[in-house]
Amino acid sequence: MIRPTTTLTSPRANATVSGNVALAANATDSVGVAYVKFFVDGALVSTDRAAPYEFLWNSATVPNGSHVVMAAAADAVGLWSSSSATVTTQNATAPVPADTVPPVTKLTAPVNGARVSGMVTVNAQATDNVGVVLVNYFVDNAFVATDVTAPCSFTWDSRTVPNGNHVLMVASADARGLYSISSVTVNVAS
Repeated sequence: MIRPTTTLTSPRANATVSGNVALAANATDSVGVAYVKFFVDGALVSTDRAAPYEFLWNSATVPNGSHVVMAAAADAVGLWSSSSATVTTQNATAPVPADTVPPVTKLTAPVNGARVSGMVTVNAQATDNVGVVLVNYFVDNAFVATDVTAPCSFTWDSRTVPNGNHVLMVASADARGLYSISSVTVNVAS
């Protein structure tokens, strides 16, 4: 019994390809070729049962870099042979869209108008479509603390300010520097 003869005719070995690439093979056999299968990195991408043996492969479905393209032909009795080539895919990558969405910041405790004294836990929620990198806390516009991990909170010693109304503020920022703030007014009665 004689195996089929298979030659991958396209793409050529060491070619740099992009977009849609024609995979093509010549296959012959003494009793007839049953089919030709095309593979990319060992994964079946097409089966062709009649000459010309061709397939249009979208090379953007694999990462840029080196890949093995193979054609394998089989005859009616199950004998087969293959031919392969290593190619390099080089497709344009989509640009990363600019981040234009600032974080969403909410000071959740204490609530606006709350009466506080002593050590006060100040809680905040900060979310962003890309990621929050910094949460800063302020008392009467003066920086007092930073938090970079959720859940965001810090403990404020309200005895460091005189009794009366004070503004607690939290500001969160993303990697691009976009930010948002949230604030409440509390009454300190130590």
